[in-house]
Amino acid sequence: MQKKKLGIVLSGGGAKGAYEVGFLKALSEFGIQPHAVSGASIGALNGAIYAALGDTTKSALILEKLWNDLAHTDTLKLDTEKVIKNIVDVLTYFSPMPVSRLTKVVMTAMKAGKSQEGLLSQIPMIDRLKQYACVEELKKGLPFYVGMTKSHGNLQDVANYFELGKEEVVFKKIQNLKDEEIHKAIMASAALPILFDGLEIEGEIYRDGCLGSTENQWGNTPAKPLVTDEKCTHLIVCHLGNGSFF
Repeated sequence: MQKKKLGIVLSGGGAKGAYEVGFLKALSEFGIQPHAVSGASIGALNGAIYAALGDTTKSALILEKLWNDLAHTDTLKLDTEKVIKNIVDVLTYFSPMPVSRLTKVVMTAMKAGKSQEGLLSQIPMIDRLKQYACVEELKKGLPFYVGMTKSHGNLQDVANYFELGKEEVVFKKIQNLKDEEIHKAIMASAALPILFDGLEIEGEIYRDGCLGSTENQWGNTPAKPLVTDEKCTHLIVCHLGNGSFF
C-alpha cells in the first residue's frame, strides 16, 4: 500500500494572500503538517516562510504578524531612479527635436516593450524574506516549488497577463537552485510586469506565475510539481480566485 504524502498548494492572488494566513491557521487547528509546499505569486512569498519553518502552527503565527506589519508599513516603494528615467523618456518624446513624431513613437514603444524593469523596488520584500525565510532555512526546509513564466519584456508579459499571448509555465524547486538565486526565484514568481523587475534565474529572465495563458495556468496554482516530482498522494489547495486552473 502506497504511503500517504501530503502537499500544500498556495495560489496567487495579490493582496488576497492574507487569506492564506487563515487557511494555515485552520490547518494548524486540525494538526495538519505537509511533506511539501508549492506557491505562486503571493503564494510563493507565503509559501517560502511556510517551507522554511516547516511547521504549520509557527508559519501561521509568523505570517499573521508579517501581514499585520505590512498593513502599517510602506512596503511597495517606488524606485526613484527608474521613475526619473521614465520621466526623462517622456520629456524626450515630447521635446521639439528634429525627429519625426512617428520615429519617436516607434522608438519609445520598442524600448518600453523590451524593458525588463519595473517601477517598484523589490528590496523591502527581499529584506523580509531574509528575516523570515533565510536561504539556509529554505535549503533545510520542506521541498518547495514556485511557478513562474519566462519574460519577453513588459509589452509581451502584459499581453500574457490579459491572456492575449501564450507562455509556458516553469516550476522551480527552490532547493535545487544556487544560494544566490533562491530569493530571486521567489521574488520572480511574484513579479508582475511594469510593477516589478524580471529576474534572472539559471540564465533566463522570469516573472509572475500568473502570466501563463488559460491553457497553461498551472503557474498560478502550481499543483503539478507536487504530483509529478514529489509524488504527493494528496493535495490541499488554497485558491484565491476562480481562474486558477490546475
